[in-house]
Amino acid sequence: MFMKSVSIFTAFCLTFSSLVVTGWAKDEEEDDGPQAIRMIAPQGDEGWAIVDVRTIEGKTVVVSPVVGSEISFEEKNRFGIFNGPNEFNRRIDIPILKIGVTGFQSAMFMKHENGRISLKVDYSSFGKKESRMIRIRDEDDLRKIREYLEHFSEIQKGEYTISKTSEELEEAEFPKFTDDKISFEERRMRFPIRFRTRGKIYLNDGEEVEGELLPVYEDEQLLIETDLDTRRVSVAQIERLRFLGERGSAAMERALLSGLGGVATGALTGALAAWQADADVKRVALWAGIIFGGIGFVTGLLTGARSTRGSEDYVLGPVSPNDRRGNRD
Repeated sequence: MFMKSVSIFTAFCLTFSSLVVTGWAKDEEEDDGPQAIRMIAPQGDEGWAIVDVRTIEGKTVVVSPVVGSEISFEEKNRFGIFNGPNEFNRRIDIPILKIGVTGFQSAMFMKHENGRISLKVDYSSFGKKESRMIRIRDEDDLRKIREYLEHFSEIQKGEYTISKTSEELEEAEFPKFTDDKISFEERRMRFPIRFRTRGKIYLNDGEEVEGELLPVYEDEQLLIETDLDTRRVSVAQIERLRFLGERGSAAMERALLSGLGGVATGALTGALAAWQADADVKRVALWAGIIFGGIGFVTGLLTGARSTRGSEDYVLGPVSPNDRRGNRD
């Protein structure tokens, strides 16, 4: 019984680690910054996406002499920040340090003309360098971040605790607000197209093209498969896109496929785990297949159900920075 439990647990760990996809562990709330331009952008081998692009400007803030004006990749790992919650930052009321950033390269603090403070994060996405702004609550959070960096070794040993209000004096030299200007382009993904998606393209001349949008971006053109053929549409001619929600039958189909995938994955990982734990391979593979097949079915059903909630429109061009999504119906 013990060996069986160990093998099933091992199978669960293997399957979970193979299904989990890393990303931004926490998505910060939107802000009322500069207006963005909504456009269609290629995503390499991952298809294309609706993205909002805007220019962010401000002045550099040096949070602490420990890291200088920029937090490097090595410093990120040394201080255990931007890796998501961990044992060092979990109990500290500094939300920004608990954000997980996939492809992190560097980060800089900055202050905007309206007085707000944020963090510029450079990261790698689809082989390209991208930048993103994350808002910081206030200057007290900056002082807490300075405390965290300068007393990290003591925090590791449990010898230092950051209080709710930073103990660092407001008159201290750091954080230092400089006059060094900083400007960068930020892109926020709104709707990715990574597989065939039912949709409708509205062209500038009033023509409407309905069919299945393909995850292909070639020569500034999109591909849409209609009842007659596959048509190429120039991105410059597109005024609006409408993504159509799937029917309930499509959601059930997705659930069944996900369930079958879970059965296969569970059976294989269960057999491997049982073999490693010297347990009954056939029995463990059966149980693992049933468990992960059920999990896959429920996950697929929930994912499919979300897609049946209605269609969504995205009008290209200038948009408010608070307009996270398109118009639903």
